[in-house]
Amino acid sequence: MNIPQPTGQKPALKILSSLRLKFRLIGDPRVSIWLKLAFFAGFLWVIFPDLIIGPLDDAFVLWFLATWENYCPPGVVKEHREQLIRERRQNV
Repeated sequence: MNIPQPTGQKPALKILSSLRLKFRLIGDPRVSIWLKLAFFAGFLWVIFPDLIIGPLDDAFVLWFLATWENYCPPGVVKEHREQLIRERRQNV
């Protein structure tokens, strides 16, 4: 499935766009509560890496957080991405 991606952005703006998308998906009731909990668990792992002792690798957790929206329903992700793009164009 071809989901529109923000193009021509600086790395810092790409990170901000990605975070906005993630926060919108977290607030969307169509995204599974388990995915939301997994995101928060990964986020806590980044903030407090020494609280949990185990075989989890930090690189895996960071990769999961970076690609988290890939596990959300594609139609919901597409809808939010398109809405973010429209909002950005209106604010320019």
